[in-house]
Amino acid sequence: MFHQVQERIASLSVHKNQVPVIVVDKAQHLRHELLHDLQMIFNFNMDSKNPAMVILCGTPTIVPMLKIHVHEGLLERVIVHHEFSGLEPDEADPYIKAMLKAAGATSPIFTPDAVTAVFEAARGKPRLINALAGKCLLLGYVREARAIDSKIVQHAATGGLQVPARP
Repeated sequence: MFHQVQERIASLSVHKNQVPVIVVDKAQHLRHELLHDLQMIFNFNMDSKNPAMVILCGTPTIVPMLKIHVHEGLLERVIVHHEFSGLEPDEADPYIKAMLKAAGATSPIFTPDAVTAVFEAARGKPRLINALAGKCLLLGYVREARAIDSKIVQHAATGGLQVPARP
């Protein structure tokens, strides 16, 4: 099957002038055998040309996996290595606003101090920002708050959502 995959990639490259891009999410969960297979599939013509690109996305634990001797050939083919450390403080407000807009919000919901509190509690990590903002929205709803402020963020970040039942 390796040859079929290579032939298809080569055909796209030569006949259609296309470069296939294969994205592997959660690559840190790949078995060593599969990483080896990727290396073999993308071993073209003594590396004189790269007819395809592979993007491995995952947690930083993928890096030590690639550094073991067995995957040396795959690591040598890495052109760009980027580790995302999270959002910068000035990116938190536009990020939260964009996420709320995508969910249908038409007016500001988080106060500026709440945005700062969410950013700090989540250490800039988008996944944690999303989770904490979701908790804040639920807590704000239960409290019938007109806006999410830093007190609601603090409670959501430390106390979770232990909300008394409504009568």
